[in-house]
Amino acid sequence: MAVFASTPKVQFFDSSGDPLSGGKVLTYDVGTTNNKATYPTLADAVAATNANANPVILDSRGEAVICLTGPTKIVVTDSADVAVYTVDNYYTHSNGILYDSNGNEVLELTATASAVNNIEVKNQSTGVNAEVNASGEATRGITLRDSNGNELLTLTSIASAVNFIDIDNGATGEGCTITCSGGDTNVSFFVQPKGTGVVGILGTADTSAEVRLYEDTDNGSNYIGFKPPAAITTSVTFTLPDGDGSNTQVIQTDGSGALTWVAN
Repeated sequence: MAVFASTPKVQFFDSSGDPLSGGKVLTYDVGTTNNKATYPTLADAVAATNANANPVILDSRGEAVICLTGPTKIVVTDSADVAVYTVDNYYTHSNGILYDSNGNEVLELTATASAVNNIEVKNQSTGVNAEVNASGEATRGITLRDSNGNELLTLTSIASAVNFIDIDNGATGEGCTITCSGGDTNVSFFVQPKGTGVVGILGTADTSAEVRLYEDTDNGSNYIGFKPPAAITTSVTFTLPDGDGSNTQVIQTDGSGALTWVAN
């Protein structure tokens, strides 16, 4: 949360525009008269060591090295303690921290030694979506992590990819939609669990889960749904036969969930 008040020295001037030689810079917690420490280097500010005197006495050029730790109230006086000006809730975005108008952190940018990959945030012209891009090495994606450093979501990269996913929100009474898009005419959608994991659709406190298979959109919005009862006495998995049956055969369970073709 450490930031330089200016880079690397801040210079102050009197009401005539002359350097404020011997002037004083007093620093306080925002909105108070409680002294707040400043530091001569970013390293000292992070470690809270070797704090500057408060007030900081300006040199003959009206300059000083002042490193702040978050939003600060700054009072500037001349050498006779006559106030020049006061700035309350002063903050900046140096050292990778962005603050809101209340002094709370909005965004923190941390550093990796010898980094080569990064995020590019790109604005766009009318009619074009703004972008967040992975930049650096070829075929690098983006990983989102939680506050414990665990992976939440990884967006991987395919060289020369032409197909992608659209995720749409919904208006009142409408559902959200995940749609395959891209350069190919026909784009499939796959969900792949890991190991012996499964693809599950959960029910809610109001209803059991349902899978709906819809007709062609040019024919309407009718569907065939598959839905278990609201209460199930025991879990069961139906395993399909490994081939097609012959004419007039029907599928029958053997009592263990395995489905086989038998004569009708």
